[in-house]
Amino acid sequence: MQSVRCCFSVPSMIVCNCQLYPIRGKVKRECRRAERRWKKDKLHVSFQILKDCWHRYQNTVKEAKREYFANIISSNCHNPRVLFRTIDTVLNTPLNVCLEVSPEICNDFLNFFIEKVVTIRALITAPDSDPSVSVPCAAVFTQFELVTLSSLEDVVRHIKPTGSPRDPVPPQFFKEIFPSIQQYVLDIINSSLSSGVVPANFKHAVVQPLLKKPGLDHTVLANYRPISKLPLVSKVLEKIVFSQLKDFLDENGIFEKTEVLVFGPSGPCESSSVVLGSLEVYFKSVVTDLGFKLDSDFKLDNQIRAVVKSSFYHLRRLARLKSFLSRQHLETVIHAFISSRLDYCNSLYVGVSQSLLSRLQLVQNAAARLLTGTRKREHITPVLASLHWLPVNMAAMRPARIPVDLALQMIQGGWDEEPIGGFDSESDISDIEDPDYCPPH
Repeated sequence: MQSVRCCFSVPSMIVCNCQLYPIRGKVKRECRRAERRWKKDKLHVSFQILKDCWHRYQNTVKEAKREYFANIISSNCHNPRVLFRTIDTVLNTPLNVCLEVSPEICNDFLNFFIEKVVTIRALITAPDSDPSVSVPCAAVFTQFELVTLSSLEDVVRHIKPTGSPRDPVPPQFFKEIFPSIQQYVLDIINSSLSSGVVPANFKHAVVQPLLKKPGLDHTVLANYRPISKLPLVSKVLEKIVFSQLKDFLDENGIFEKTEVLVFGPSGPCESSSVVLGSLEVYFKSVVTDLGFKLDSDFKLDNQIRAVVKSSFYHLRRLARLKSFLSRQHLETVIHAFISSRLDYCNSLYVGVSQSLLSRLQLVQNAAARLLTGTRKREHITPVLASLHWLPVNMAAMRPARIPVDLALQMIQGGWDEEPIGGFDSESDISDIEDPDYCPPH
């Protein structure tokens, strides 16, 4: 039986820039010319010329990469989403690793994914109420609305051009020719919405296994996750249905999420210590609101743990790009990826134990060392002062009490004799030195 080749995507650090090719091609041709000359005469001078050409080639590529990143960072310094997507693309450019597979291996993948779904469903607990018993509802969604041509054009314009290998035409080409076929697509979409039936072809997905993380053993099925690729028109229908359902849930207040957090006078509170009644099912020991994790004992250890983990992860990634970035652009990226995480809702850190704040301080110290190249055994306080970075504990207090100028003077070990704006007397300064000081909210 003839085998087929199945391609899987794994990440690798490769920079692909079409603007780099003309310059790189010229220098690379010089390297090949010098290499052929050295192989022909085997002279030491030819070998030295080859080394010089190779170093010039490496420097050319590095400079082109530096210029490429500088343009992106400069134009998107206030857009962290673009910076994250760019750096993620650079560090995780997919490589095609071709594996010799057979129908038996495909069946193994199929059985493995089916067993995984069955296991997950078995872990889902059954609801307490009987689903067959009808419950009176304040609002009922009875019918989808037909979409207009302008609404359909807007959905197609913003949809990501990805689809299934079984699509009649590539997704990008579909978007380009959509003006000539838009009426036919509109008829298909509205026919499905009015009848409440999804065409059978829209339900057929091509499942592609992808490695969960780079470097995992590609022969172990558990290291893959299934990615379902639906037809592009099916995704258009899915977005229209989602939009109408979401509008209905928002208008009737059905989509609201309820979580109950109980605060006690001393230490965390369990749900059994208070009578919550119908709210018992919504009790949580930790809730997340606007990306901030809040616990019942208000120690904020879960939030700080998440910030530290995420920050060090991004620091390790940024360290791989340091050789391609100038100091100015590296500082911009560090502010976007690290400082923004340390500063987010940092006024809530006032009163948190020093042991937890010290973990956040380690993140800031590591970011400063990465930016300035400071060694691990060197003092970090002068480095933070030179960068005008407030330590974490002072940054947390600054929104409530401390002006920036005074905080920087405190880092450097002193301040002017005259009080700085915001402080009425020396007692205000002595309050800040008090470890039990908590500014008013």
